[in-house]
Amino acid sequence: MERNFSIINKFQVIIAISFFIAFCFYFIPSGNHAIRIHDTFDGNFSTRDVLIKSGHFWDMNPTAKVPGIMNGLPRGVFPKFTELTGLMMYLFGSLNGFAITFLIVRIIGFFGIYLFGRDHLKILPEQKGLLILFAVAFACLPLFVVQGVTVTGIPLLLWAFYNLIKKEKIKSSIVIFIIFGLWSQLVLVGFHIILILGILAVYYSIKTKKILWIPFISLMILAFTYISADYMLFYLHGIAKGFESSRGSFEKELSLNFKGVIGGTVTSFFTGDYSTANYFGYIFLPFVLYYLFLRFKEKENDSFNFGVIFFCVVLVSSFLINLLDWKGFAFFYEKFSFANTFNFKRFTNILPGFFFIMLSIMVFKITTQYKKSSFVFSSLFILTLLVFIWRGNISYNNSGFNNIGIKIEKEEVVTFNQFFDPRLYHEIKMEMGKDSITNLIHFGLSPSPSKYAGIPVLDDYQGDYPKAYKIEFRKIIEKELNKSKKLEKYFDEWGSRCYLYSANQIEHKLTIRENMPFEPRLEIDLLQLKNMKCHYLLSKILIGNAKSLGLSIQKVLVGRETKQIHILYKII
Repeated sequence: MERNFSIINKFQVIIAISFFIAFCFYFIPSGNHAIRIHDTFDGNFSTRDVLIKSGHFWDMNPTAKVPGIMNGLPRGVFPKFTELTGLMMYLFGSLNGFAITFLIVRIIGFFGIYLFGRDHLKILPEQKGLLILFAVAFACLPLFVVQGVTVTGIPLLLWAFYNLIKKEKIKSSIVIFIIFGLWSQLVLVGFHIILILGILAVYYSIKTKKILWIPFISLMILAFTYISADYMLFYLHGIAKGFESSRGSFEKELSLNFKGVIGGTVTSFFTGDYSTANYFGYIFLPFVLYYLFLRFKEKENDSFNFGVIFFCVVLVSSFLINLLDWKGFAFFYEKFSFANTFNFKRFTNILPGFFFIMLSIMVFKITTQYKKSSFVFSSLFILTLLVFIWRGNISYNNSGFNNIGIKIEKEEVVTFNQFFDPRLYHEIKMEMGKDSITNLIHFGLSPSPSKYAGIPVLDDYQGDYPKAYKIEFRKIIEKELNKSKKLEKYFDEWGSRCYLYSANQIEHKLTIRENMPFEPRLEIDLLQLKNMKCHYLLSKILIGNAKSLGLSIQKVLVGRETKQIHILYKII
């Protein structure tokens, strides 16, 4: 029996290591690898690159103006200088640093699951291979690497938290709390994880009938770390005079009825969110149901409570994520205006970590009881999961992504070099010549490649920027906004994509002419563009009324990588 377990164990370890190595080679960001544009390379990556190249990365003045984006943004709206992604990009160059971040966050995710299983689940020696399979599966989930350890750091933080509950490894565990506060995102996970761990600390204090001071103190240290590292954010939004965030105009769109909330809760529980997927958790449904059955069947069931605790955290978090989109919850947003600005739905970022630890507890408990047969079935389930994770990472890097990684549209895959096309944007920068010190605005394409090429941009994808700038930019596209309620709502009630849009573009009514999307009549305020120091417009959409509008074609360029036509217009 032990010999058979040993063979299975070795097989699991070999599969896990092989998958992780192949995964890193295939998916690590590089010039010729497919990249996830949305929320990573269309804003966050190039914004950090601009910050670093501006020389303001270590600037501690929250109000210092960083040039290159939107006529200069205050340093306080950029990421903190302690975060992992920015540090790696600063030390090793933007793309290399991002690739190193890719490896670090996944290694941290691996060790988080492994250490938690080893130290808090008391696994049997023959379960080690199964644990390593679980750890690799978690480490390879599709996620926004740009967020640092926001997602993958959760299991390691939980390992440290339960060390403190048991009064073990206190110093190293507190260090983990501090690192998590420095390298994760406060608004994406900080508030949520402090709330959940705080509730768990209260629960264990009640259970043990004594206040567990060390976990509470560690949570205060974590909160202090966040406040210290994000002091510029707090200063800009709470103390600085004259700064009003564009987020103040956010309006929450509620789309779910209560039936949708329940259905969404089930989906979120088993698959997570598109940006932080659990990935096809439905394949573990038999383990979840059987574990809960055993929990309520056994008279002596304290040993099952651990998994139930994590089950409740994942279930309640999944419910809250969807409840906050419930139409009946409108009163909450009407009564508390800040709820529109701050996204309480960020419980999505904790789901993968808690979900995988919950599964680990359940699977190890069941395999302890049934051993050989459960080991085989568990291994098959996790191997199936790895297949979906591989497929999911492919689909994650194009717009065909969905939560279970089935839909893969290869024609939509874009590599780093294709998107940023350094030679093309260098040519554009040279064509602008002296005027490259002024702004470029874009029509039909992302400003991110221009930012990366060192061209100042008037438009951008920014989650936080001055509301005064949004008001000035609105004047440029006001006539187009008046043509489309959809576009007007999109810009006025959100506006993080501060882009030059046309009503036809947003309504998908553009036609094709000369092998290009064609906008017959674009109505924008060129005088306002000039007032905002913009002399050029780069477009992948042919503008029919360019001449009468006051635009002259400076040059027609063809992408070196994509062969797509770009027109550089000069404002005359």
